[in-house]
Amino acid sequence: MKPTIAVCNLFDQDANKLAEFACHNGFEGIEWSIDQGQSEKEFISRMDKLKELEVRFHCPFQGVDIAYADERASQSKDLIMRWVERVAMAGRKHMTVHVGFGFRSDRQTLRVYSHPDRRDCPQRLLVS
Repeated sequence: MKPTIAVCNLFDQDANKLAEFACHNGFEGIEWSIDQGQSEKEFISRMDKLKELEVRFHCPFQGVDIAYADERASQSKDLIMRWVERVAMAGRKHMTVHVGFGFRSDRQTLRVYSHPDRRDCPQRLLVS
């Protein structure tokens, strides 16, 4: 299997420039760091501009962790699931979510969530 060499979007959020740079320099993919403040419409528009490239999403959510087992757990899960749905709506399949940074727990429970209305959505593995 041939690996996909990707460029990250940290130096430029302009999807057109990033696509041009990637194609011109032989990159086949983009690692896109998600901006929590970005609207759904803006996100989908940017992803449409990158349709010729493989895009994998880097999700360093600030103040959110799917490893939370306290009152923050539901809010964190909801935010992450919104982004899982956005990634799926953009026709993409890969997302990296950081789990447990700065968080200590003596227990972790593994739960799998599936979208109830869509058979084509992959199951999501969440730790809380």
